[in-house]
Amino acid sequence: MSKMNMKPNETELLMLQLTGHASFPYADARVGSALHRYGQAWQGVMDNLLGFRNRVTEINVDRFLSADGRKAKVGQAAEQYRQNIHRMESAILVDIATKLIPEMREQMRIRPIEGDPVVKAVRASEIRAWFRSMDNLAVGQAIIDDASNGGQELLEAYVGAPRGSVPPIDPVVIKQAHDTIAQRQNPAVAKELAELVDAVEGYASC
Repeated sequence: MSKMNMKPNETELLMLQLTGHASFPYADARVGSALHRYGQAWQGVMDNLLGFRNRVTEINVDRFLSADGRKAKVGQAAEQYRQNIHRMESAILVDIATKLIPEMREQMRIRPIEGDPVVKAVRASEIRAWFRSMDNLAVGQAIIDDASNGGQELLEAYVGAPRGSVPPIDPVVIKQAHDTIAQRQNPAVAKELAELVDAVEGYASC
């Protein structure tokens, strides 16, 4: 059904019949955005829906068909278009999952702290020495706390440390800190990415 529980129009009824959805997501999103590209990808599905509607019209005006004959023909056409639409839906979801979402995640890379390289290297060395005085759980918590409080110095020092020079911590902690910083630096992209992932997962699960 359409938003606000309004009675579905003819196009929505066709979509409900053949796809299980009354409307395609994000077709009216900001032009050029990932969500808009996702919505526009469904145009071919819409074309198939319109083709089905035209086919039903042809069947209904065929005076050589009985009522049962028309019903059978419509059923055959519905199955044909349903299969076409299912193939197109699958291709769209694969394309979004393998191309668009990774493309957006690439945009979520964090920008390094600016400053004099020598000063930064000395500071990173001091932080790593501090890490070595702690157990791995404390190191992870310190990195998470720093990221949550607007910093990224601890994460950079840890990630850039020579192998074996700092206590090992769970990669999930690194990802959590990275995501916190990335979302802070790229709020618009982060919001759009989250909505796109939700849209794809929601549509695929229906």
